[in-house]
Amino acid sequence: MKSTKILGELGPIMKKEMPRHPPTNENLYEYFINRVKENLHVVLCFSPVGEKFRTRSLKFPGLFSGCTMDWFMRWPKDALVEVSNHFLSQYKMDTQDDVKMSLIQSMGVIQDGVAETCIEYFNRYRRQTHVTPKSYLSFLSGFKLIYTEKYDEIKILASRMETGLAKLLEASESVAELSAMLVVKEKDLAVASKEADIVLQEVTVSATAAEKVKASVQKVKDKAQAIVDEISK
Repeated sequence: MKSTKILGELGPIMKKEMPRHPPTNENLYEYFINRVKENLHVVLCFSPVGEKFRTRSLKFPGLFSGCTMDWFMRWPKDALVEVSNHFLSQYKMDTQDDVKMSLIQSMGVIQDGVAETCIEYFNRYRRQTHVTPKSYLSFLSGFKLIYTEKYDEIKILASRMETGLAKLLEASESVAELSAMLVVKEKDLAVASKEADIVLQEVTVSATAAEKVKASVQKVKDKAQAIVDEISK
């Protein structure tokens, strides 16, 4: 159904460009294929990092022999900074604007430094390593991921610390309140202690007087007993 619709739409176009060819299905289909060959462009992007690039070139040599190769060189430092600014300028970070801009600049400098190190590595050891735009984007994404994880961890620790400080403050207020109550209780205890001393003194005096009375009564009792004994004789 779709091929019939496509061929039907190509009929007027083929008549205009090729008036001597009858619009049969075979001619329309050949015209369609020729237009596809002329206008269809496929862009394949391969990263030279890892073994996949080498494996694909060995398995599918037609992809390389039948294609126009465009090797994209490394991005300049200014472009790297612009890319990091694009991805990090609107990214929420708990920092000042000047510190954030320094971080954006550092991202480009680090990537450019890694690219320079790859060149030095090749010149020294004759082994090729690559730093691609994809690796730079992965670097930026990894930074944001790690920043989010660490920021959440710090927020949890800060929340725990705030809770602990609140508990300490509450305990300090409770201790201060208990200390004030203790001062009042100590005053009450001092008053009660004085009253108890007074009562003890009064009891001691009363006990002494009672002993004296008891002694006097005992003397009278002894005399009375002596008289009773004399009468009994």
